[in-house]
Amino acid sequence: TDWTGKHSSWSGDLAQAVLDFRDRKFMSMDAALEADASLPDLAANIAAVRIGFTIDRNTALGLFGFGKPRYGLNVSDGIVDYNRGVYAGQVQEFIVDELQGNIVQNRLMNREEVEGNVRRAIAEFLGFMRLLKFGVKLKNWRESDRVYQKLSQLSHQRITVEKESKEDDVRSATAYFLNYLLEFGKLLQ
Repeated sequence: TDWTGKHSSWSGDLAQAVLDFRDRKFMSMDAALEADASLPDLAANIAAVRIGFTIDRNTALGLFGFGKPRYGLNVSDGIVDYNRGVYAGQVQEFIVDELQGNIVQNRLMNREEVEGNVRRAIAEFLGFMRLLKFGVKLKNWRESDRVYQKLSQLSHQRITVEKESKEDDVRSATAYFLNYLLEFGKLLQ
């Protein structure tokens, strides 16, 4: 799904770097990002999201939204379609479709909103991973505020998505990814 795609690709890699840095597996946040969210990893993440988006866009639900979906495009066709595009264009489409970016004449017009969406996605993943450490598995992970309420109850600490989003390591991971998107999307700053 769109949701699991995000958390098993780009935000998962960025959040894993934060977790590894917090667990002192790396001496610096930069080293953690280079290991867990390398440039090839980010390129693969963007490809996976874009290919998944193309397949989803070409999939029809069963009658009245029930039943087995009818895929109009298989994965190999999605890859071929993706490879037809220019990478900078694929990155720009990722920004628009995945992060609600607004790009006008190669300029990201709502940088703060996109940055906030990246930070929130990283914070969501961190919350889920912290819950897993408590042995809690949720069936519906879409409500990150509810996840953090549960986490606060279990840890006896006041933890929120907003608080997690403001941590220096989360901001560092966000800046790293945003710089990647701007550079490889050939966007003016």
